[in-house]
Amino acid sequence: MNYEKLNIGLDRCRFVLSSVAIDGGIYRMNIEKGEKAQILDIATGEVIGVSDFDLTIKGISLQEKDDYTIKVTLMKKPNINFVLDVNIPKLLYNTNERNASNLEHLTEVNQIIEKKLSEVGVYTDMTKARVSSLEINVNSTDSKLYDAMKIIRKGFNASNEKVFVVESKNNIESLMVKNRYIKVKVYNKTQQLQDTGQLYENKNLVRVEVTTLDSRTINTITGNDPTIDGIIENWDKVENWFRSVIEKHIKKPCEEYNKAVESAMVEKLKQGHKTYDILISQANKGDLVDLEIFSKAMKRYYKETGKSKPHTVIKNTKNRLERVEKTQYDSLVGNIESLEKLWNGIGL
Repeated sequence: MNYEKLNIGLDRCRFVLSSVAIDGGIYRMNIEKGEKAQILDIATGEVIGVSDFDLTIKGISLQEKDDYTIKVTLMKKPNINFVLDVNIPKLLYNTNERNASNLEHLTEVNQIIEKKLSEVGVYTDMTKARVSSLEINVNSTDSKLYDAMKIIRKGFNASNEKVFVVESKNNIESLMVKNRYIKVKVYNKTQQLQDTGQLYENKNLVRVEVTTLDSRTINTITGNDPTIDGIIENWDKVENWFRSVIEKHIKKPCEEYNKAVESAMVEKLKQGHKTYDILISQANKGDLVDLEIFSKAMKRYYKETGKSKPHTVIKNTKNRLERVEKTQYDSLVGNIESLEKLWNGIGL
């Protein structure tokens, strides 16, 4: 089976700025004078002590509500720094529907940031900006992933990490696990774009996203050069790290969960429970997330008990479910295959 290669790319990045200058004749954003940090006012040559600094540049949107493209704020804790948040796809493409995986385009990021800031009277040297948060993702237009998110939820729940879930009308919209160092999220990107009034083309878009705030990880995957240039020069490391996170936090937990469900079904079969009763019970409880697991359980049961040719029983049981509970049947078909497409598309 041929699998579509998915582009691993950047989304939002956060940088710590070494210095910020303003042109007092142009700048019209929020600034509160004080002694927290210093800004050079180019217009007057005066060094201004600043207690609060807040600049937001938005992109193109379909309505008034919009997510930012560039944001510069004064971070007061734990250290006093100017922090630059950039939605890189919006910066490059005016939309957050796609990610930034084209390395040639990424080489333009620093220049574009500096240009957009200068237009509102703010100046900084992006070659000295250090990455403090990195967000990497892939996008899939496979609509079956909306059903397959049930498997991911089960895998997340079986892990030792705290799971955050957003649901609407019995559909999972967003799944996330996070700890002190990393955040892993799978969500309905189309819905998020609609909710924030952003531009998009695909009606079905699922995003798998990893964010890290850990400076050691950022240094490792950028070759100890936590800048845009360092990211570009070490792109293979960035991609491999993303794959390793997905493998550890999503793929393996899902596989382990499905294996546990398979074993539970085998045990029920050995206890003499009827085949269809086991299938419908596991499905109704939500433990069974794909009919492929039922098939594996049946084949394993037949092998372990010395029986042969389970295929007719498997086929008849599935056909019965399709006749009696067509909606449920449809929701249990193709989920594992959809995840396999995702893993192969990522390169796992």
